[in-house]
Amino acid sequence: MGEWIEVQGPDGAFKAYVARPSGTPKGAVVAIQEIFGVNAVMRGKADWLASEGFLAVSPDLFWRIKPGIDLTDQSEAEWKQALDYMNQLDKNASVRDVQATLTWARKPRRPGAKPARWAIAWAATSRSWRRAEPIATRRSRIMAAASTRRSAKLAASGNR
Repeated sequence: MGEWIEVQGPDGAFKAYVARPSGTPKGAVVAIQEIFGVNAVMRGKADWLASEGFLAVSPDLFWRIKPGIDLTDQSEAEWKQALDYMNQLDKNASVRDVQATLTWARKPRRPGAKPARWAIAWAATSRSWRRAEPIATRRSRIMAAASTRRSAKLAASGNR
């Protein structure tokens, strides 16, 4: 259902997975990747959001480290690699990438798109993502969905 596009950010161009609804979008959602990159799970979530009527964009936030990271949570080796990528991540630069993705989503060629952010897993619990809040408009909804038990507990406790 989706496709890869290029988003121009302040530090360079990066890829993002985009899933479009069949009709006019109800809004736009920036689906922030898990520590495993924009993998099949993230692409599936974006496709699901599009099936629900939203324009869904999931930017590759690891592009500065290694573009196109696509890991699973199925092996200890992939978990170690994912945690290593997360620890290398420049979170402030990633906030700028999210902002560039929101700017892309707001383009007039997508009528009816009202940006929102959807943070998944570690992004939902990271203090760095609070800095992204002014990026969203006052009417934007901020949705957090946790895909691991640990981040679900943190999100439920309000500990970000």
